[in-house]
Amino acid sequence: SKPSIALAIVNATVSVRTSTARLAKLLGTDAVGGARRSTIGFRKRLADFSRSVHRYNALRQLGVNTTLMTRTAGVPAVMYGCETMGLSDSCLNDARTKIAKAASPATNGRNPVLTLLALDGGSGTLDPAFEAHAAPIRHWANAVWDHWFDAQHMQSTLDAARRKLAHAKGSWWNVVAGPTTALLTTVRRIGWRCVNATTLITDEGRDIDLLADPPAVVASEVREAVRR
Repeated sequence: SKPSIALAIVNATVSVRTSTARLAKLLGTDAVGGARRSTIGFRKRLADFSRSVHRYNALRQLGVNTTLMTRTAGVPAVMYGCETMGLSDSCLNDARTKIAKAASPATNGRNPVLTLLALDGGSGTLDPAFEAHAAPIRHWANAVWDHWFDAQHMQSTLDAARRKLAHAKGSWWNVVAGPTTALLTTVRRIGWRCVNATTLITDEGRDIDLLADPPAVVASEVREAVRR
């Protein structure tokens, strides 16, 4: 969690291939050892997608459905791995702006949220907000459903995350550095509550039992909450 610790470990090893790094990735996602939030990977993916927006615009002029193309190619590319540390308000706003720009005709001064709402209608999921909220909650639901860890261990992790967030100065996103704090911060943004490691309450007051409700059902509930 500190460069000095990493350097001390390297100095104590006999391998000449070991070195220190201030930034790290794990399967393409930012890895921070739980110490400090990093959005380097997300920013790079967003920048890579932004450089391809002109191609979407060119295809639109040829009659291609760029809304569908952006949903199937753009959103997964930008939102990859967001379940590991969630997506802060500012990062989500940036993602929505770029996705809206690629999926819709070029106009000046448009509102990306209203643009995405118009393109999605009553059932679409082009808006990155759907995946930004569904991914962290679905990931946790998968852990419960498939018994990745026992319930007691997950509850202990959840309690530790609550304590960490309780001492946050300013936005909770400033201290999010892993999937558990991302879960709590994400559910709060859509008006949900996390009662314990296996029970959630929606913004409409419905109980969700992660031991009884499959992850796909949970994700569907999240998307409906985002739509509301």
